[in-house]
Amino acid sequence: MNPQKKKVGYFTLGIALLLTGVLILCRLIMDFDVIPYLPYAFPIVFIALGLEFLLTRIFAERMNPPRQVGASAIAIVLLVFYLLCVGGTYFVGYVAGENGWNIHRIVRSWDDRVNGHYVVQPPLVLKADAQKPLVVESSYGDIHVRESQDGEIIATPSIPVGREADMPEMILEEQADRYYLKVTPRDDGSIPPVDLDIVLPALPSVEIRSSYGDIDILDIGGNVAVDSAFGDVSIDVCQGTVSVRLANGDIEISEIKKDVTAENSFGDMELAGIGGSVKLTNQNGDITLAGIAGDIDASCSFGDIDYEHAARDLENATLSAKARFGSISADSLTDKVNRQTTSDSLDMTLGDGGKKVTLTTQNGSITID
Repeated sequence: MNPQKKKVGYFTLGIALLLTGVLILCRLIMDFDVIPYLPYAFPIVFIALGLEFLLTRIFAERMNPPRQVGASAIAIVLLVFYLLCVGGTYFVGYVAGENGWNIHRIVRSWDDRVNGHYVVQPPLVLKADAQKPLVVESSYGDIHVRESQDGEIIATPSIPVGREADMPEMILEEQADRYYLKVTPRDDGSIPPVDLDIVLPALPSVEIRSSYGDIDILDIGGNVAVDSAFGDVSIDVCQGTVSVRLANGDIEISEIKKDVTAENSFGDMELAGIGGSVKLTNQNGDITLAGIAGDIDASCSFGDIDYEHAARDLENATLSAKARFGSISADSLTDKVNRQTTSDSLDMTLGDGGKKVTLTTQNGSITID
C-alpha cells in the first residue's frame, strides 16, 4: 500500500484516537476532570473528518478505495461516539440544573452522580465588629451568601459523600483592610467540589471570586461584586451596587437599589426591579429587562433583547435601539410621538427625554413590550 494512501486514509482515525488517549491520560495519570473539555473534542474531530474527505477527493486516484472507506467508517463511528458523549453530558447537566446549558452543570452533575450527596462539615466562625468588606475565593463549588444580625461571619462547607478525606484547607481571617475567606487547593493541586454557605452581618461590600460553581446571594445591605468563570449567578435584594463578570452561565439580578453592571460571555441575563442605572454587555445570550428606574445601556453580539413593561419606565426617556441583523418591535410605544425608525434602528424621545436608554444587538431582535 502506498504510504501516502495510509496517511490520508487514517488521518481522522489518528486524530480521534489521539484525543481519546489524551483525555484518558489526563483522567488517570493527572486526576484531571476531563468532562468540561469533551465539547471541544467533537468540533476538532469534525474538522479532521472534513479534512480527510477533502484529501480523499484530492488524492482519489492514488488511494485504495476499500481501505479508505474502512478508515472513514471508523472515523465516523468515533465521531458519533464523541457526539453521544457530549450530548449525554449536556443532557445530564440540563437535568441537574433544571434549565439552561453550561459547562459547570455538566461537571457538577457528573460529580453528584459519582460521589452522591454532600455532607456538611464543621463551620468556620469569625467575629466581625469592624466595617470591612468580605472577600471570598473558591475554585470549585456553589456559594450561597445571605445576611443576618448575629455579628459573625459563619462559613459552612459541604463536600460529596466519600470525599471527606479530600476536604481542602479553609481560611477565614480578619486582615488589615478586609475579611478574607478562601478554599485552598490540596497539596497535590487537586480541588474537590466544596459548597459554601456563608452568613454574614451587615458589611460595606461582599466580593466573590469563583472558578466553577453557582453563586446565590440574597438580601445584602452593602455592595456586591462577583467574578466567576463557570456557573449561574443569582442576586436578589441588595441595597448597594452590583457588579458581575461571568464567562459561562446565566445571570439573574433583581430588587437592587442602586446601579448594576454586568458582563457575560455565554449565557442569558435577566434583570428586574433595579433602582439605579444598568450597563450590560453580553457576547452570546439574551437580555431581559423589566422595571429599570435609571439609564440603560444594554448590548449583545448574539442574542435578543426583551424590555418588558417598558411603557411604565419610558414616560420620560430618550430611546435608541439598533439591531444590525434582526428586527425591532415596539408595539407598546406606537402611540408615542417623535418616533424615527428604519428596518434596523429606532429612535424616540418620550416626555422630557431625561432617561437615556440604549439597546444594541448585532445578531438578534429587540422587543419593547
